[in-house]
Order: sequence, then C-alpha cells, then structure tokens
Amino acid sequence: DPEWVGSIEGEIANDDETELRITRLSTIVLDADGNIIGGGRGVASASLPPAAREFFKIRSGVGPIPIGRAASALVSVEPVYADS
Repeated sequence: DPEWVGSIEGEIANDDETELRITRLSTIVLDADGNIIGGGRGVASASLPPAAREFFKIRSGVGPIPIGRAASALVSVEPVYADS
C-alpha cells in the first residue's frame, strides 16, 4: 500500500577479517522533527566473507507507519561472527 511504510532497506558490509554469520537488525523511524513514530526488527542471515556486502529489508513492524510522516530511519546492527 503506497500510503504506508512497507520496509526499511539498506546494505551490510563485512569490514571484519572474520566471516559474518548473521546480523540482527532493529530500526526506528523518525518524523521531520526527529520524533520516533515507529520501528521494526529483522535479520540478515547470509554468511558474508570479509569485504562482502548484503542487501537487507526490514519488514516486521514498519507497516503501520504513514509514509507522509516518515522522514528518516536509523538502523542498529548486532553482528554475529564465525568465531563468536
């Protein structure tokens, strides 16, 4: 539905020397004044060797946010490496 935020999309880059096994993602969506108007969670589950990149799309929880109010999104990552 074009009137609602459907997802938050971005890219993860593995800048470590170890294989990245999984990345837990969380996001908050802000309005133009910097107020939090929603958020969501997701997981990027592809194993990434050093210097590799992966596209992600967070869908869970962001659907009830009106697109006209959303100005930006902040994403936090929690990486899990092969030797963790």
